[in-house]
This record gives sequence, C-alpha cells and structure tokens, in this order.
Amino acid sequence: MRKQIAQDQVLVRYGEIALKSAGIRGHFEVQLTRHLKAMLALKDVPFSNIKRERGRFFIQTSDPQAIAEVVARVFGVVSTSPVWTVPSKPDQIVELVGRLTPHLVSDGDAFAVRARRLKDLPFTSQELAAQVGAKIVDTAKAANQLVSVNLDKPDVEVHVEVRQKSTYIFTQIIPGPGGLPYGSQGMVIGLHSGGLDSPVAQWLMMKRGASVLPLFMDSDSTTEKQFRNRAIESAKALADWIPSTKVQILIVPFYEILKLIKEMGDGKLTCVLCKRMMYRIGAMVAAQEGAHALVTGETLGQVASQTLTNLTILDSVVSLPIFRPLIGMDKTETMDLARRIGTYQVSSKDVGDCFAVPKKPTIGAELNKVHEAEYRLPITKMVSNAMSQLERLPLEK
Repeated sequence: MRKQIAQDQVLVRYGEIALKSAGIRGHFEVQLTRHLKAMLALKDVPFSNIKRERGRFFIQTSDPQAIAEVVARVFGVVSTSPVWTVPSKPDQIVELVGRLTPHLVSDGDAFAVRARRLKDLPFTSQELAAQVGAKIVDTAKAANQLVSVNLDKPDVEVHVEVRQKSTYIFTQIIPGPGGLPYGSQGMVIGLHSGGLDSPVAQWLMMKRGASVLPLFMDSDSTTEKQFRNRAIESAKALADWIPSTKVQILIVPFYEILKLIKEMGDGKLTCVLCKRMMYRIGAMVAAQEGAHALVTGETLGQVASQTLTNLTILDSVVSLPIFRPLIGMDKTETMDLARRIGTYQVSSKDVGDCFAVPKKPTIGAELNKVHEAEYRLPITKMVSNAMSQLERLPLEK
C-alpha cells in the first residue's frame, strides 16, 4: 500500500473583495487576514504562515483539512481547498499527479481535470489538462485499474491551479459564506426572537460586513424561560461565525409591556403595537451602542403584522433604517439557510405561542387608530423601564 502524500497548504479564495479599488481592497484584505488568524486561534488549529496573493490566501499547516473547514466559516471567504503544492513546471506537475493518482481516483472512476493558469505562462490550460489526464489514465492502467475521462459528469474532479511560482492540486472545494469581512460596515442591532427568521436575517447582514448585536425582548413570565433559552442558544449558534471571543446578547424585559398592550390597547392592533414598542426600544439601544440600523426577520405577508400596510406603520415609529434581508424569501428558503448556518435545530424548538396574539389581528392598520391606542399607553415610562433593566449576557464560545 502506497504511503499517503500529505497535503501541505490550504487555498483560501475570496471574490468580491478582489474587485475593489486598490486602497479598499488592501483594507479588506488586512481585515480578512486578521479574521482568518482569529478564527484559527478560536478553534485552536495550528498553522505556520498565511501568504496573500490577488484573490487568494495560502495557509501553511500540518492539518489542511481542519484549517479548510474552520476558515470556510469566515465572512469574505468564498471557498477553501486543502492542496498539494508543486513548482509551476509542467513536468513536475505531471510527475506529482502520477504519484497522487492512487489518492485521487479509484478503479472504475470517471474523472475530469480542471486546469487554470495565469495568462503569462508558456503553456495553455488545455495543454496542461491533457497531460495531467493522460498521466492519471496511464498510472491507473499500470496499477491494473480502469479509469476514464468524463468532462460533463465526472465522479472526481482533479483541479490544477497554476500560479507564477507554485501550482496547487486539489479535489475538494468547501464553500464559504462570501461577502465582506465581519464588522467592516459598522454595527446594527438585531431584533432577536430566536425563532427561525431573526437569526437568518442577522447572518445575512453579517455576510454583508455588518457586526450584529442581538437584542432579545424577553416576553417570558417570571416562572418561564423557554423563549429566553431559545434566544440565547440561537445567538450562540450565530456567534460561531464571529471571529471574536467578545460576543454578547442584550436582553430587556418585555412581559409587562406586552401584558399592558394587551390590556389597554386595541385588541386587533396588539401585534402592531407590540412591534412598534420593540422598534422604539431597539432604536434606544442602537443610540446607546452606536449602531446605525435595526435588522429584523420580517418577510412580506408572512404574518398579520408583516403586510405592506402594517410594515409601513412599523417603520414610521423610528427614524433609524430598518433592514429586512428576508423580505422576499419564503419559509422554505429561510429554513434551508438556517440549516446551512447551524441555527435550525435550536430555532425550530417548540416554545409555545405568544400569549398576547389576538384571534383576528389586523392586516391593514390605520395610523390614526394606532396613535389613539398608543395615547392610552405610558410609552415613555415603558421604554424607560425596559432600558433601565437591560441585561448584557456574554455568549461563551
């Protein structure tokens, strides 16, 4: 049995960042380098060096598989691959592929060679792919194995990426989130229920470079903790994508507020009044924390408070921008994304229904009636009391 030839590096691809102007690109690359190192430190995975080229990072390590999986969870990273490295000379590339053939393909496999190279090299990608493919076929045949070439539906894809000095051979591509480095676009407050929608909405903002501070409005009674526990656990799942140990969730008591809205407000407007109170508190927290916007998991038409009419009335209560990354998504799309990012299991836990939801909530609130209902509520005192009891809970990683 042949000894396994160890992979020696991880190829890390980034996409959108490479399209920026030189100054902005350099700024983002420095941030991304810092986040790669921070995430590896958090996961305690050893590496010796990170080298940067246009559109690529190369991480030298004795454990490429672990490194590739860890940094594939860094925002800004498009994908990663554990690789074998060889000088960019066709004869040396082909020779290494011959040695690697028992580890690349098995008897009966159909394979394809995907070669790419920098334009200023003295051979074409097609020429190199043909040489590599022929070497795989000949090596397998010498070992009494039958393999074939199938460029359309291969069992195995052998990738050969040729750069100026070194060439990287790999078969595995681990997708990353893409986007921009976390925190590069400033902070937002995430209205965090812990259900399926709000964590996914926050993750999408994180992907676009926003740092997200989750804010949970705790509507549990004093003897119940199911909503609170779910919110904390889902926030922890999101925190696993953040390259920092200093992660927290903010919690404000909301049970008494919701109870008062139910008792003193217009029953059909309960959900609209509730959301407007959440927005008010969220805006206060944003001002306190230096955040620039609120982000919610609302989807157009999903529930009564999320009709276009009601969303317009919700927006009017604060001057802060309200971001809704899920606005055009259906529930199936949100669930699929929740599974991908790791929040689905905890977010789908049954914690019961909100005690204040009316039997027939309005789908078309009128702003004057909303104002009449709010006039009966001690809104300033309600917000002030909530802010005075704001709790900061670190999320251990």
